[in-house]
Amino acid sequence: MARRKSKSLAEDPLIIFSFGVVLLCAFLPIPWNILFILVLLGFARLYVYQYKYKQRQLLKSGIAEIDQMNGVEFEAYLQNLFSQQGYRADLTAASGDCGVDLILDKDGKRFGVQAKRYIQPVGLEAVQEVYAGRQHFGFDAAMVITNNQFTPAASKLAHTTKVTLWNREKLIEEILNTQKQKGLNES
Repeated sequence: MARRKSKSLAEDPLIIFSFGVVLLCAFLPIPWNILFILVLLGFARLYVYQYKYKQRQLLKSGIAEIDQMNGVEFEAYLQNLFSQQGYRADLTAASGDCGVDLILDKDGKRFGVQAKRYIQPVGLEAVQEVYAGRQHFGFDAAMVITNNQFTPAASKLAHTTKVTLWNREKLIEEILNTQKQKGLNES
């Protein structure tokens, strides 16, 4: 699975802004009340920038379209996403799948995936089912992917059973990383 790339300090707008304020204070004799107003305006500007950036990322990821899919469409979407990441991705039969909707193969490792396109947070049943499927089929790993969040009970059980969870934020991150990588490969 793709690793999260950490931001360098030079890429963080808040660090850049704070550095600018320090330089401003050091070299210009500005009264503290005016400086305070400038700092507040700067932080407001950063907040708006980060909010707009997040909105653009959500739009770019297509998560709104995913929220409108049914379960079968979501499974097919994930099959395509993992195929673009270099996995051999196969959908399982709709019934008798032992809690596994998608089987992934890459570098000699096999993964069982359960897809949950839900309106509410995903509970521990999804983790129980994919864990049972991992044991039954002998997969190297198992994961549950949702367009929502997980309940605390599901997160705790996943930690105990070593089932990987992809919540909404992780799914968006993976979609964007895949799109970025695909764009680099096409250039």
